[in-house]
Amino acid sequence: MDFLAKQAMKQQAKTLSKGLFDEEKEDPKAKEKKSKAEQAEARHRATQQKRREEQQQVRRVAREEERDRIRAKYNIDRNVGRSAHAAADDEESDAEQEQAAAQPPPAHGKKDGCCIC
Repeated sequence: MDFLAKQAMKQQAKTLSKGLFDEEKEDPKAKEKKSKAEQAEARHRATQQKRREEQQQVRRVAREEERDRIRAKYNIDRNVGRSAHAAADDEESDAEQEQAAAQPPPAHGKKDGCCIC
């Protein structure tokens, strides 16, 4: 080791042995300043967190409103994920198929019959 490194180690050993860095011997005003700084930093972190949460909430509401606007524009059924018109058309076609199945087939020779007589 070089001379300066040895001197620094000796000086550090002396100061530690004297107890200059003990918390008991630390200046009370320095302790107070340190605690105030920690409290200010904690308040700052809390306000930043609160601001972030508020911004996230605003963004979330804006996204939901945008989705609702798009759903209203295209008349999309919220639960199904397709247009309400398509769902209504499917229901109508199902009802027509059920009615057609319930009716007996038309007899031959009638105008609305199934074949040309």
